[in-house]
Amino acid sequence: MQRLEKFFMDILRPPLLWIDGICYRQYGLNRETTSGHGGDTADVFDEDDSNFNLDEDFNNPEADSLLLETLDNGKFKYSGHLPSVFFPYIIGKKAATKKRLEMETNTKITIPRQGQEGNVTVIGPEKRGVTRAWNRILIIAESSRSKQDFTHFISLPLTHPELKASFVELKRDILRECSDARGIDESLFQAPEMLHLTIGVMALMDAQERQNAIDLLEDCKETIYAPIYGNNPIDLEIKGLEIMNDDPSDVNVLYAKVGSGLEKLQQLADKLVDCFIDAGLMSRKYDQVKIHMTIMNSSYRSNDHVEFMDKNQDSSRDQQSFDARPIMKKYGDNFFAHVKVNEIHLSQLRSERRTSDNYYMPSVVIPLVCC
Repeated sequence: MQRLEKFFMDILRPPLLWIDGICYRQYGLNRETTSGHGGDTADVFDEDDSNFNLDEDFNNPEADSLLLETLDNGKFKYSGHLPSVFFPYIIGKKAATKKRLEMETNTKITIPRQGQEGNVTVIGPEKRGVTRAWNRILIIAESSRSKQDFTHFISLPLTHPELKASFVELKRDILRECSDARGIDESLFQAPEMLHLTIGVMALMDAQERQNAIDLLEDCKETIYAPIYGNNPIDLEIKGLEIMNDDPSDVNVLYAKVGSGLEKLQQLADKLVDCFIDAGLMSRKYDQVKIHMTIMNSSYRSNDHVEFMDKNQDSSRDQQSFDARPIMKKYGDNFFAHVKVNEIHLSQLRSERRTSDNYYMPSVVIPLVCC
């Protein structure tokens, strides 16, 4: 009965995927992962389970807006960049996915060989067939992106001396007054040099995607930040503690909240995330960004302060929750500091390198206030 209910729920509520501002419904997607990075034999999509029902989406004019090249033989061509990590997913097991796409769209799809970078090319006798094939390729690529581990995140560094000192004092008090509670020890705490507010996380799969993200964040300074803050820094009060779940006795993440200044910051964060989603560089997880400064995280016990778990990692295996009730009772209203944030970073995850101040290594630093 449960399997039957799940079957009907999969039909009635299929997974949604946003690409270039268009929402697609996914049907029959096999979510197996691959350990390889290319080749015709990648075990990614089963031959009989790679259905993408996209016909309804092509009534949308935006879906037919590709700039196609007309060849001398009268056929149409589109060539677009995709990171090579997605090639196995497009090819499928024994090339079944690629063959199926070609057959159903009456096109020829050319994908660079294993180990090579380059554009994916679609050629066909009809514009609609080429457009349809490319959009289905994007669906497969963006779905497989959701399986990749995060590589970068947009962060607001909170490395102010007063804030760090307040955090260190709170850490000392918690370890002294609350260490008898289940699971509480020093390994749970964020490093004071790495305190930050997280805006959004993403998986950038090659150098071109990283550059696209850098360019977009630079553009957002003028198009999003300036209309909200002008030439002023982000003015915030960090005050109060909260947990990520509903049970304070069984917590994995304890974080500090933003007090005054939250309304403007929330507007900025939501607009930034929307912009990166529209560009295909980030996936929507929540309706609104959860703005937080992590204080304690059970994943820190074994992941060297990696805040965002690997997507294929069993979190229950490495995370041991803790009892936050005494912390919330004693320090729930803790005031940290009043800070002004002058930079926004595209920070690298899991990089062994750090800045000279031991903060996350940035791919780009955007100054928010011009001299």
